Amino acid sequence: SECLFNPVSLDFLSFVLRTCIAQTLIGTYNLGSRDAMSKYDFGQNLARALGCSEDLVVDHPVALSPDRAPRPSDMRMDVSSIEAIMGRMPNLVDLINEVANERSKAVA
Repeated sequence: SECLFNPVSLDFLSFVLRTCIAQTLIGTYNLGSRDAMSKYDFGQNLARALGCSEDLVVDHPVALSPDRAPRPSDMRMDVSSIEAIMGRMPNLVDLINEVANERSKAVA
């Protein structure tokens, strides 16, 4: 629960890439959701959105994984540059819900 990040879905990533190509956008930009959450909270939100038990998500302290690749505890990206071009990035909970909805359509 101590690691913060602001991921996006593959669908949203592909939308942004298509838009950047269409606009011949040049440069380096951080892409992420508008807000962030811990990986634990992400797992709980995803489980809830998929209709699974949140108890399946276990909070595992990073310090208990000595073989992990070293990473900062705050991996949020500043998305203000891409927002200045494309508008407001989506909220992470909205992206999680979209992924869950797409999965339910694919399974049905």
